[in-house]
Amino acid sequence: MLIVSLLALAAALAYLPDAGHGFVKDDFGWIARSHLASFAGVVALFRTPGDFFRPVVGLSFALDRAIGGLQPIIYGWTNVALLFGCALGVFALARALDLPAEGAIAAAALWLFNWDGIRMAVLWISGRTALLLVLFATLGAAAALRRRWGLAGVLLLLAMLSKEEAVLVPAVIIAWG
Repeated sequence: MLIVSLLALAAALAYLPDAGHGFVKDDFGWIARSHLASFAGVVALFRTPGDFFRPVVGLSFALDRAIGGLQPIIYGWTNVALLFGCALGVFALARALDLPAEGAIAAAALWLFNWDGIRMAVLWISGRTALLLVLFATLGAAAALRRRWGLAGVLLLLAMLSKEEAVLVPAVIIAWG
């Protein structure tokens, strides 16, 4: 448990100071479109508003906006929380693949401290797409490996509604079978 606490502390120290310092590029439009004033707003998230179809990301932005308005720090902290959720997802998937706890912790740590992609996904608010994909895909794959098909189906659908690349995850799971 000490090693997990130290890894979590190191990750928090690495990512929290830089998270949520502002919106850039496509953050503006996406967050502006992700406002839920009524049920019609929820339905609108499931219509293709731009170049891609990612309603789960839009819903997460709408929840952040409901909690903290347009304060970037809220969106940044959500990305950091998702980062830790993804590490837990990697751990769960590694355990479902029968890795010992130590190996699963190492797998989660390798993912957590992959500075190239992870840092961008955490610090760029719209990088949340990758975080949501990894969270739902790893948990969905772990559920499938444990033959919890209903839960796996829901989680994999959420992954696909977060980022298009997730459509390949079910094929990987089928290949594992």
